[in-house]
This record gives sequence, structure tokens and C-alpha cells, in this order.
Amino acid sequence: ICVSTSKYIELINLKNGKTISRFTLNGNYYPRRMSKYKNYVYITDLYGDCLHRLDLNTSNLEQNIIKVGAAPEYITNDSTNLY
Repeated sequence: ICVSTSKYIELINLKNGKTISRFTLNGNYYPRRMSKYKNYVYITDLYGDCLHRLDLNTSNLEQNIIKVGAAPEYITNDSTNLY
């Protein structure tokens, strides 16, 4: 779950809705949309103009890994590429 105004990403258990982990973004970052691709979740950032990546195997959040155009609002994939 992306919580833009609170600047965090929450990983939850879909069966019971309980929080597994919460990741707070440092700096002027505001998460917007997410897309799961392989063992990662890629997260757009509205004001950082970048993507963040959450490794689902290690629960490691990498901030600002890919610079993109201004104010990315959406992200999706076709099992081969991110768009």
C-alpha cells in the first residue's frame, strides 16, 4: 500500500490485512503507484520523478533507483518490461 502524504509503503498480509513491514521514504519522496514484477515491487514517486524498488525476498527498499519523467502517475508491466 502506498501512503503518499505519510511518505511510506506498507507491506501487508492479504489474508488477514495485518502489517508485515512499513517502509518510510527519506527525503522529498511521495510514493504513488506500484507494480509487481518478478520478485520486486516498483513504486512511482510523484515528486521525486523516479522509481523505487522493494525486494520481496529481502524486504529491502531501494530509493530513487531509476530516474523517469516528471510526476510519474502510473506503472504497469507485461511480464517482460515495465511501462
